[in-house]
Amino acid sequence: MAAALEAGALDAALETGRQLDALEKTDISYLSNGGVSVLPQPTESGKHGMCGLLETYIPQGDS
Repeated sequence: MAAALEAGALDAALETGRQLDALEKTDISYLSNGGVSVLPQPTESGKHGMCGLLETYIPQGDS
């Protein structure tokens, strides 16, 4: 499992590097893969987390 997490972190870091390189060249075409989501109200409010209070959501389709 640790190897999978490390591979995922490496993939994310490499993708960030590619995006920063593209941005330096004023190429923002990678942004066309983005999207916007609207979330309903949180399912729970005020839960304690590591850095304060959390607003928790159930992802769509996981209810």
